[in-house]
Amino acid sequence: MAKQKRTAGWSFESVVNDSRKALRDVFRLSPQIEYFKSDVGRRSPQGQGSLIAGSIGVERQCELNDLLARGNVTDDVWHRLHVIWRYDAYGFYLYIERLEQLLREYPEKPRGQPRIGLITDFWAAECLMTMALSAVLGEDQAADWLGRKCLGHFLNAPWYVTPEAYSPGPVAPFLLKLYGMWCDIPVDLAARGVTLLPLYQDIFDEWDHPEHLENAVLKLCEMHVRAALNRETDEESSIVGLKAGIHRELPTEVLLIQRIRCDRGLSVPNPDHPMLRSPLAQMPYPCPKSGYDPWIAESMETVRRKNLPDLRIEWEEQFQAAGPTDPRRLPETDYIVQEF
Repeated sequence: MAKQKRTAGWSFESVVNDSRKALRDVFRLSPQIEYFKSDVGRRSPQGQGSLIAGSIGVERQCELNDLLARGNVTDDVWHRLHVIWRYDAYGFYLYIERLEQLLREYPEKPRGQPRIGLITDFWAAECLMTMALSAVLGEDQAADWLGRKCLGHFLNAPWYVTPEAYSPGPVAPFLLKLYGMWCDIPVDLAARGVTLLPLYQDIFDEWDHPEHLENAVLKLCEMHVRAALNRETDEESSIVGLKAGIHRELPTEVLLIQRIRCDRGLSVPNPDHPMLRSPLAQMPYPCPKSGYDPWIAESMETVRRKNLPDLRIEWEEQFQAAGPTDPRRLPETDYIVQEF
């Protein structure tokens, strides 16, 4: 096992302390719900996911960190991680569906730009991190849907995909190639003029050399920590996607590598690193599924009424199927941080 290499300043304990402070001072659930309700009717489909994830989702993440630190880890705790993932997956699904709806209306790039978001390197990296987390949690249907959509953008980009969406930032093409490995779909980055930084290319170069792969994965963990702490080197300034939401504390890209190798019966790199040893990275596989969520339900109703009447997200419908009486439904009262 590769030896632990600590990046000064990062620890799960500091993440927990920040979460507790936020729960006391800022991210109480009741004002986040009020904010959601006041804004949901005004948001475009492209903005619905960020509305939920940036309000209620952040609060749930703070709850998750506090509960994990206390050590009494039940399915109810992991339901929070699952619903955080759902908010992100829901947002990216809506974003893509709305873009495709507008593409049918504007097959060629319109001279007068419609009010539409573009797919940039930040978007592609964050979407593929959500794809990776889908696979890590055992939500393979969502992982495959997101991965195929991004692969389609990479191979045959519509006008709303910017030229830099998959280059130069290495996270999106790196995850796209990992997705291809997971699904046995060849993804030739070089044919599209994309060259990965050595830090990322080493994962593929050392794939058949377990000891070297372990060290390459350790370097990925260290890179993730530098990003989380805003300490990237100049060479790493193009690396995006590692600070969004849950991925700031969770090395999702490393966990995807582990999932792929486990599926193939290969040795699993597991270097001794604080991020991989945090309680957050010890989620069960598959992750216990959360249930009915009123905020997604309300958002979907709004989107169907205003823009996408035929909206249907298969994986989301199964989570909502039990309805408002679902025992897996998370509490809707302010979370109280108990002192030790």
